Amino acid sequence: CEAVKQDLHNIVWMVYGWLQPASWWMYASGTDCTDMQMQAATLGMIVPEQQWWRKDDSTSPDCAPSTTVAAFKAEWLAALMSPSGAKQPSVDAPWSIAGEGSSTADGVCLWARVLHKALIDHGVALADIVGRTESTYNKLQELFSAESFQGMQDFFFFPPGSGDPIG
Repeated sequence: CEAVKQDLHNIVWMVYGWLQPASWWMYASGTDCTDMQMQAATLGMIVPEQQWWRKDDSTSPDCAPSTTVAAFKAEWLAALMSPSGAKQPSVDAPWSIAGEGSSTADGVCLWARVLHKALIDHGVALADIVGRTESTYNKLQELFSAESFQGMQDFFFFPPGSGDPIG
């Protein structure tokens, strides 16, 4: 509602899916916004759902074909619950360490696949990657944009034209 008070209208609000429905109201307590103002201000809000683990968990991810998503998840959660685990999983934490296993695995998979293609398939020199030459940067952007694989969270791909070549 504070945005509306500043005469900002027709904004599409995109809120992370881990917020519970209408939980943004609790953050309004630090403002002088009424419930009606909050409701009017958030009309048209889009709330995407974040998916930590894919629903078809019998899938074998491309970067770990000898396991399934369900088996990886069970092993990840068991490691977190072990006495030597650094943190305990919490469903209350916005970026719960319990869910970080899937996004980290997919991130490592993406990098490994792109580096393999750059170094092995395209003959890019490691020194050029480390040196961050412009041509190598452009090649890596091209490879990232074209990458797709079965991951822990879901099928991973970049829609055409969605890459961010300026980083």
